[in-house]
Amino acid sequence: MSQAPQNPFKLKQLGVDQVKMVNALMSGIVTYRSKLGDTLKAGAPFADVVLLDSLTAQSIPIMAPCNGVLFSITGHHFVTKGDTIAMLATDEQQIKVGTQLAF
Repeated sequence: MSQAPQNPFKLKQLGVDQVKMVNALMSGIVTYRSKLGDTLKAGAPFADVVLLDSLTAQSIPIMAPCNGVLFSITGHHFVTKGDTIAMLATDEQQIKVGTQLAF
């Protein structure tokens, strides 16, 4: 029989509206500065996209759009504009009231 953890931690359930999806603003190779589980601050760079269509190697930083925990990253190295490259769990409501359909 397994024992309970010595220092259990409290998990907080988040709603779907508390997930912020981060999309690539340009095409290129995505590299991550942060790892899964890291807490990010709004405006802090957490990834880069290396542009493939420039004459020299150029890296564009991707900033966290809000405070949150990085819980998902893409499994693809090559991304195109609009691809989801990360998801953040946040305490901030991401969907504005009245913008969703209710049935």
